[in-house]
Amino acid sequence: MRSLHNIYIMAVLVVIQFAGYLFLYSDLTHDIVIYVIVIICNSLLYLLISSIIINLHLQRTYLYLFAAAGILFRIILLPVAPVASDDINRYIWDGKVQANGINPYKYAPSAPELEYLSTETLPAKVNFPEMKTIYPPVAQYIFYLSYELFGEGFLGVKVFLLIAEILSIFILFPLLKTLKRAPKFLLLYALCPLPIMMFMVDGHIDGIGFPFLLLTLYLFISNKRLNSYTLYGLSIASKIITIIVLPYLLAAEKRKKIILVVTIPIAVFLASYLPYFSKQVFPFESLITFTSHWMFNGSVFNILYNITDNNQTARLISYALFTLPAIVLFFYKVELIKKVYYIFFLFFLFSPTVHPWYLTWLAVLLPVYFRWSGILFVALVSIANYVIINYQLKGIWQESALVLSIEYLPIFAALIYEFYKDFSISKFKMKLDGIGRKNLMGRR
Repeated sequence: MRSLHNIYIMAVLVVIQFAGYLFLYSDLTHDIVIYVIVIICNSLLYLLISSIIINLHLQRTYLYLFAAAGILFRIILLPVAPVASDDINRYIWDGKVQANGINPYKYAPSAPELEYLSTETLPAKVNFPEMKTIYPPVAQYIFYLSYELFGEGFLGVKVFLLIAEILSIFILFPLLKTLKRAPKFLLLYALCPLPIMMFMVDGHIDGIGFPFLLLTLYLFISNKRLNSYTLYGLSIASKIITIIVLPYLLAAEKRKKIILVVTIPIAVFLASYLPYFSKQVFPFESLITFTSHWMFNGSVFNILYNITDNNQTARLISYALFTLPAIVLFFYKVELIKKVYYIFFLFFLFSPTVHPWYLTWLAVLLPVYFRWSGILFVALVSIANYVIINYQLKGIWQESALVLSIEYLPIFAALIYEFYKDFSISKFKMKLDGIGRKNLMGRR
């Protein structure tokens, strides 16, 4: 009876979320203000929904209904124009350049060689037009197909993202079953506002890589390793950040097959670049610039930056600090899924740049490894959008130490508590094992 009561409460919260998404169609005030109100409110509702999910016994019928609601949320937002980001204009431009037979890595949008492709909106609306594209090949293929099918409209990219999102939700079913997790946990992703808003409103391309990563994990755990490594290569070719998973695949593989773990994904990754490589083109040029200078919404990095007052020094120290727990995690004897979750979590914790859509990579892992630290991270990152309000309405790009504290202090508190709890449980198990061995020796 109590379970049914919780289902009703959850249904009410989901309906309120639905109303929030519909509010994006209103014109009561500036679009960016409505956007931030919706994502923050729905993220707070997501915290309540998550607390219900983990304590809920959910029948398949209700599970399917709530999952369908998550997909419906994504569908109804397809027509909404991007609000908090203009990255999608770069995607469309890259697709247009390729459709005209030009390598997208060769010229920056502002280059005179591409002037004949200019229209009233493109590349005028492309951010940082003096920089060449940063996006890897799988993303570039999607940009090309989107332009060929939909032209300069933003709907094309969103349609491909919607397909990727539906695939990700469906792949979570067998992955959770293989991991012996309750299927209800897929709702932690299906109903999460962060990917819904980041992909279906602003059209960020990260979601394209999720099916590849989830299939990589599913096939690896199912001992279909060659297929797993191939898809992992495509995962890296869709978003290079996933390279951080490689050491942990190595640690989980048998010694005889370690070479395959490295060579197959890297070969697939490099092969995806073959159509773009030439003597005049270096596809990683803008990526190096971005990773060397950009900073936004960091936690550990911002503390170091305030101490050193030097971007590069703070960046180097932050990356060095990141490698320490990453190495410990490599040697720590726990399941692969736990390592994958924590390496993404740690990466974003130490990263100089933590745009809200980056955290969708953590959100998609929450169903397979639930942690409140992750739930808080993907919910509270929505607060960072306040900077966009000031920028769009006042032309001021400025972060606040107070807002960063509100965002990150609960995350650090949850993380410390989880580590303490895990350590205590491990210590308790060791004591039980010791008692068991003593009793066994006594019987002998």
